[in-house]
Amino acid sequence: MSRMDPGPGVSSMSLAMLIAGIFAVVAGFLTVAYGFGYREFSVGSTLITSGTIGVCSGMLLLGL
Repeated sequence: MSRMDPGPGVSSMSLAMLIAGIFAVVAGFLTVAYGFGYREFSVGSTLITSGTIGVCSGMLLLGL
């Protein structure tokens, strides 16, 4: 067995990261969409900012 062969848990970890990334992206998009209704207030800008961070984090997880 060489050093480059994947171990027994690699595929399940990749699947877990993929699922977590998809959930983070969807939650981020929903938060941004909900924040657009309140964008005149400080709550709306907070929701849009946190949703954007969630989408970017989800994209990073999908890239892993």
